[in-house]
Amino acid sequence: MRVVALSAFLAIFGVFETFGSGFDLNAYQGFDAIQEHLRNVELMHPDLVELIEIGSSHENRSLTVVKLEDKSLKSQFRRPALWIDAGIHAREWIAVTTALNLIDMILKHPGIFKNLTIYVLPVVNPDGYEYSRTKDRFWRKNRRPAECGNPYDCCQGVDLNRNFDSDWSHFSHPPQARAVLRTQAHRPLANQNPEQFAIS
Repeated sequence: MRVVALSAFLAIFGVFETFGSGFDLNAYQGFDAIQEHLRNVELMHPDLVELIEIGSSHENRSLTVVKLEDKSLKSQFRRPALWIDAGIHAREWIAVTTALNLIDMILKHPGIFKNLTIYVLPVVNPDGYEYSRTKDRFWRKNRRPAECGNPYDCCQGVDLNRNFDSDWSHFSHPPQARAVLRTQAHRPLANQNPEQFAIS
């Protein structure tokens, strides 16, 4: 529901179009193409965009956060921050595309973050995302190797949104909360700002 609402919001602003770099925001892109696009966005908007690598996946794909902030506006106070992440479930490609369109929209309307710092992690689960694109369209989890020694006794991967500190789910919850790097990687950057809003 949240993705649908955010997609409708973006459609109202008319942002589902091809970005100036030639990257097609109307298509579901591969992870490597997304990473290249983000690097191009940073090069095109050095005064507004900073890429921050907060970790890497089991298959060594970068977890890249896009920091959107008007660097020309100096403030003696820390700005409130908005954290947005997408692609926690591998097969939900629309969330990744929506996050990329949101970055594009913000850069076209920079007044939106005049007094706000926005952090966007477009692909929380890059291994699962690529696996769902190339092997199994319905794959949901990450690609963490099975730890029981026998893949028939336990399943590969963790459903990442059931891996936070809160007691949110007894279904598919690992024995130790935050046992997976992808949910640990969020915490340091997300907790740096005392006034924090989040969209996931």
